[in-house]
Amino acid sequence: LSSYKETLEKMKKNGFSVDTLLTQIRSEMEINKNLLNDSKDSISKLEKNM
Repeated sequence: LSSYKETLEKMKKNGFSVDTLLTQIRSEMEINKNLLNDSKDSISKLEKNM
């Protein structure tokens, strides 16, 4: 956990904000979720056509 804090401190010094990081992580998770849903839709369409 201490190394995690150190990393955050370094990032703050480099002008990184935790909020920015969290926003980036959330948007990436959202993109992944959308990709997963698209894949599921594609698979179900394929199954219907078989």
